[in-house]
Amino acid sequence: MIPVVRQAVPATEVASRGSFADELATRLGSLDDRRTAPAKTSLPELDLTVEAEPISLCRGCGREIPDGASFCPKCRLAYRPPPTVDLNLILSESLQIFTRNFGKCLVAGVVDIVASTLGIVAVIALAGVTLMLLSREPAAALLAAAVVFIVGTITVLAALAAGNFRFFLSLARGQQPDYTNMFGRERNVGRMAMAGICYWSLVCAGFACVIIPGFLVLILLWPFGRIIVDRERGVIESLADAFHMTKSHLGLLTCLFLVHLGVLVLAAGVPLIGHIIAIPFAAILYTVAYLHLTGEFTGEFATPSDL
Repeated sequence: MIPVVRQAVPATEVASRGSFADELATRLGSLDDRRTAPAKTSLPELDLTVEAEPISLCRGCGREIPDGASFCPKCRLAYRPPPTVDLNLILSESLQIFTRNFGKCLVAGVVDIVASTLGIVAVIALAGVTLMLLSREPAAALLAAAVVFIVGTITVLAALAAGNFRFFLSLARGQQPDYTNMFGRERNVGRMAMAGICYWSLVCAGFACVIIPGFLVLILLWPFGRIIVDRERGVIESLADAFHMTKSHLGLLTCLFLVHLGVLVLAAGVPLIGHIIAIPFAAILYTVAYLHLTGEFTGEFATPSDL
């Protein structure tokens, strides 16, 4: 039997051993905490949020505006916000342009009346010839003559309107207008005719239902012809651009329409001479209004930076 030697351990040594065990357990526990805790880096926190720049859209067609561009590449509408459209400014500028170009305006009025009269007479004559050629079949002759008259009248009026718009756009911009442009020698006649049919169909449908819708269509879509001639837009695009252009100026355009109506009433007092004066003045009035609605200044008052 092996004797067991028992050695007494001082109390101070037991206490030190206990404290060492406690310290070791504490250190091991802190090591485990470090292993399970997510690693921390000393890199500074970066703000990765990027503020998106506001996208500007064309007021005419709604397309995105390229940086640094001055005009829409599609509809040629000025990107810069238009100045406040003021009726008094439109009337004063229209009157100044009319008085400064009074002779040209009178010639344009005479040319417009004569060309319209000759065009309608030619269409009536063509319809009469069609009726004579198909006289053996009265029903077919009447139908063919009616088609010739309607299509011919629309074509003549569209051609004259296109030439009229181009002439007075040049005049209002301070350019030298060409009287030959008033006869519509351009490719926009077909689009003018189709857009005119759509426009007047909507106007007539609006007046047939209730008067107010027809009046709204008449007021809101009137720039379509100038948009076709000035920007080479299609039928639907021109009507949509006209609506976007005028929808915020309904009150002003209503007053403009009333001014035009007053001019026609005054012109009726002097049947021929009154219309010769009223037709070009109304054309300048609506042309200047169109140029203000697009944000473009007229030629008489523009500066090189504005063009």
